[in-house]
Amino acid sequence: MVEFSIRMEAFTTLDISDFSFFRCFLNELVDLFGEKRMSILDVLSPKEAYSDKAIPLSSCSNKKLETIYSEGGAVLHDNDGQFFTQLNWIKHKGPDARRFVRAMGYKQNNIYFGANETSMSQNSFQMKILTLCDRVTEIFSVNYLCTYDLEYDKQGYGTKLELGAGLKNIYWLNIFGLPYIEILGREKLLSSPAYEVNGLGANHIRLLATPTYNSFKGKRRNELRAHIRDHFGEAYFTKKKSACHEGPNAGGLFTLLRIMRRSHKEFNDTSWYADIRPEFDYSQILKI
Repeated sequence: MVEFSIRMEAFTTLDISDFSFFRCFLNELVDLFGEKRMSILDVLSPKEAYSDKAIPLSSCSNKKLETIYSEGGAVLHDNDGQFFTQLNWIKHKGPDARRFVRAMGYKQNNIYFGANETSMSQNSFQMKILTLCDRVTEIFSVNYLCTYDLEYDKQGYGTKLELGAGLKNIYWLNIFGLPYIEILGREKLLSSPAYEVNGLGANHIRLLATPTYNSFKGKRRNELRAHIRDHFGEAYFTKKKSACHEGPNAGGLFTLLRIMRRSHKEFNDTSWYADIRPEFDYSQILKI
C-alpha cells in the first residue's frame, strides 16, 4: 500500500449525492492530472486502491461512474502512486438518522485527497493541490477545508462530533466557510498573520500559512501556529483530551461492557470542546 502522508480534507453539509457533483469534481481532476493516469474503484474502500478492483478511468463509462457514486461516494487514485482521493456522501432520514446520530454524531459529507511526501515536495504539484482545493471549495460549498501532515497532526476530523467541537489547529492550508466567518469575523480572518489570506467569493476565506508546504515544518510551524492562534483567540480551539483510565484487562464480556461504557462516556464528554464553536445546518443530509 502506497503511503499518503499529506492529506486534504474538506467538509460540507450540502447534499452532494447527485452525480453532477462527482462529475464536476472528476473534470477538475482530469484537467489537473490527466484521465489516463487515474483509476477508480468499484468498491468504496481506499484499502483496495492499487488492487485488481481498480478500473482504468479512461475505460469507465459515464453510466458505470454514476452507478459507483450512487453507493455513497467514490475512490480514485493515480496509477503512479502520487495520490488518491475519496468522496463520501451521507443522506440519513427517519429512524436510520436517529441511530446514525447516536452511534456516530453529526458527520458531514467529506472529500479526501492524499498525496505522498515526494510529490508534495514539488512546487508544481503543490500548485495543483492549491487549485484543486479552491475548486473543491466552490463545487461543494465546503464548511471547512485543511491540508495537513497525517503523521504529525493526527487530524481525525472525520470522526464523531469533532468538527463541531471547534477548531483543532492551524494547518498549512485552511479554508473557512460561513460557519467560521460568522463566529470569527471576516476582518479577523483577513488580518491573520499568515503568508497569504484572501477571500474566495463571499462565503469563504483561504489562509495559506507559508508560501510552500515544505516551509511549514518544525520550529517555523510551531511559531506560526502560536501566532495565528493568538490572533484568533484560544476560545475557538479545542482543549486537550484527558487520557482515559483503562483499568485491568479482564477480557470477555466484562471488557466489552467496559469498552461500551467508556465509548458512551467519551461520546457525551464535551469538556474538551472549544468555548466558541461553529454551528452547521444539517437539514439537507440529516432529517429526523
